[in-house]
Amino acid sequence: MMSTPSSLLSPRLLLSALTGLTLMATACGDDASDNDDAAPQDVTLRFQGMVGDESFACGQTYAGMGTTDTDVEFHDFKVYVSEVALVTADGAKVPVELAQDGMWQHENVALLDFEDKTGGCANGTAELNDTVVGQVPDGDYTGVEFVVGVPFELNHDDVATAPAPLNLSSMYWSWAAGYKFLRVDGQTGDTAGFQLHLGSTACEGEQGNVSGCSNPNRIQVSLDDFDPAQDVIAIDAGQLLADLDLSTKESGEAAVCMSFPDHTDCEQVFDKYGLSFGSVEAGVQTFVTKK
Repeated sequence: MMSTPSSLLSPRLLLSALTGLTLMATACGDDASDNDDAAPQDVTLRFQGMVGDESFACGQTYAGMGTTDTDVEFHDFKVYVSEVALVTADGAKVPVELAQDGMWQHENVALLDFEDKTGGCANGTAELNDTVVGQVPDGDYTGVEFVVGVPFELNHDDVATAPAPLNLSSMYWSWAAGYKFLRVDGQTGDTAGFQLHLGSTACEGEQGNVSGCSNPNRIQVSLDDFDPAQDVIAIDAGQLLADLDLSTKESGEAAVCMSFPDHTDCEQVFDKYGLSFGSVEAGVQTFVTKK
């Protein structure tokens, strides 16, 4: 009788070997599944409204503002931010999945509200919000990026039917069918008002059917060496006023910038904001920093 070559496995040995390989594959699969299903990392980005070196507060008078060293009291300070991402040490950008809280955050947009309806902010809202909350994959992050503004896809919807926080009529231009990305209002010691409203202009189309805007006026902010667990993002209204003449004009106003090309006060504001204005090229934004 011919003997079986030693290189061939008996059925019993073959079954044992296949069982072992199956168990190994299952174990590897479980490891991969464990990595895929790893718990996401919660992230809370903290913001602070500032006026120079001082914290923003309604009812407080800030001295020495603008080129005329004018006393100023603020009436409003709100900002929309969007497309928030953390940045890894090797430069990879990881979008933050925002918590859909039904009040301050919707899709990839969040509203920062630094006024509390006290003092001169009587026309504002009592609720405050100085955080952006969401989740990212577990990792080591060393930077943060976001856009000041509302994405085009959401910017021209009907404010009357929009979900919070895009339902604030005070943050919407009906004439431009779009949102005010940043609103800073106040008055000087001479009771002259100032209004800084930044948003997209020269838009084509009507509400809900805008095809584009010649002046989108969104900026991307990038902060390096940023620890989300420790650092605070400062947004400085004082910087936006720093180069403005805040003396009372013939119009009765101290300064007005509604993002129009013919609003001359916008040149100084846009420079601090990091936007071009007419023939003046964009500078580097200086009003958002790590604190």
